[in-house]
Amino acid sequence: METTITQNTAMENQTSGEAVKTEKQARVYRPSVDIFSDEKNIYIEGDAPGVDEASLEVSIEKNVLTVFGKTPRPDLDGFTLKYSEYRYRNFKRQFELNADIDANAIEASIKNGVFKIKLPIKIPEVKKITVHSG
Repeated sequence: METTITQNTAMENQTSGEAVKTEKQARVYRPSVDIFSDEKNIYIEGDAPGVDEASLEVSIEKNVLTVFGKTPRPDLDGFTLKYSEYRYRNFKRQFELNADIDANAIEASIKNGVFKIKLPIKIPEVKKITVHSG
């Protein structure tokens, strides 16, 4: 059986990098991601500039992996902001996983504005069935 991962578009727009509205009508950014795999894992890497480990949330519920991050506005500490082009906003991505992912062994990290998620693929268990006569 092939292990698959698909984007959950229920709360996302199809255009990468575009701001979209969620159920609560909050502005959320959809960061670009790369998804790749080897025989043992599926890997997701995505852009998250300005986000640290305290501002990144990764969760799984009913085979939907959710990545949520907050880009905090820096404390100006006595300064007045005169002009800003940088956007301070939240981001969210969701991915539907099939049952072949070991949800208890998922690992996530963030470094230099890139989040990385490792999704271990479950090794199929072969169950021997006893055959009875008659």
